[in-house]
Amino acid sequence: MTVPIDVSAALIFLVSCAVGYAVFRHTRTTSTALPPTGDLGAAFNAGLAVIVGLGFLFGVTPERHETPTGQPPAVSVSSSPTPGGAGGAGTPLPLPSPAVPVPGGVPSSSPSVSASAR
Repeated sequence: MTVPIDVSAALIFLVSCAVGYAVFRHTRTTSTALPPTGDLGAAFNAGLAVIVGLGFLFGVTPERHETPTGQPPAVSVSSSPTPGGAGGAGTPLPLPSPAVPVPGGVPSSSPSVSASAR
């Protein structure tokens, strides 16, 4: 199985690896510990910052690539009614009616005209 990688994305990854390695080597030479050790966390963070920065700068997005076969994905929609009412695979469910408050404080499912609105 081959994974297609865009050339610009591969170059961004290689640059981020080089920056991370340079940061690791720099922290190793400036370390005061015996034996001198590099800061692996700083190296990963520097590499990640380079990937994010260059990715935003050059706009590397996965939407630029087409499917390998060039065919759109198959979508199947059924519009035949189901026996027994709504709610099948292709029919939408009916929306419930909004509840209308009644002067008594109990909501009603059917709208009614109040005496003061007449």
